Amino acid sequence: MIDVKFPIKVKDLAKVVDQANVNPNTMSDDELISEFMNETSLSQLYEYEYNHPHYDSWAKLMPVVEAINNFTNEEDEPIYSVEIDPYTCMIRRGLHTAIVVDVPQAKDYMDMIYQAVVEFAKRFHQNGLSL
Repeated sequence: MIDVKFPIKVKDLAKVVDQANVNPNTMSDDELISEFMNETSLSQLYEYEYNHPHYDSWAKLMPVVEAINNFTNEEDEPIYSVEIDPYTCMIRRGLHTAIVVDVPQAKDYMDMIYQAVVEFAKRFHQNGLSL
């Protein structure tokens, strides 16, 4: 599903076309994360990680968490927040919890965060900013 609001601005049309060309069902988890990171301004800072997408270390995974936390709307207001504690990883949109991954669902702490980020990337590509 592509989220399009009319009238659409020309600058937003490219984003709609990009969303239509990204099929989260045929992409690997790492490719989904890389696609999300290409949408953020942090992609320039971590160019190596996004050209070699294997998010299997803290050094590569935590910039993705940072990018989610720093993702803003047109008014430069944060949209999402990632909350990590020893047993859960939650990604919220405003006051609403959008994604929750807990320890029983993951094999370890890093995997818990990785699964939450992958789910975020899938929903981001399917639904845009609305998650």
